[in-house]
Amino acid sequence: MQSQSSGEYPPWWNELRVVIHAVLRAPKAVVDESGAKPPYAYDVAKKTLVVTLPRGRTDFRLSAGW
Repeated sequence: MQSQSSGEYPPWWNELRVVIHAVLRAPKAVVDESGAKPPYAYDVAKKTLVVTLPRGRTDFRLSAGW
């Protein structure tokens, strides 16, 4: 998953949460573009993966491995 900003403005938020739906099982690892492992949670009942990216960010790249 990847996001790129389209404007030149400072982010006003402190963190970014990405919610991915219809995830069939928990990932073995989640990493961002720098190789850091952001906190994440998998909800088996809802089949969602929630990844929290700290700091105000407008651009990011996430990879999850199963």
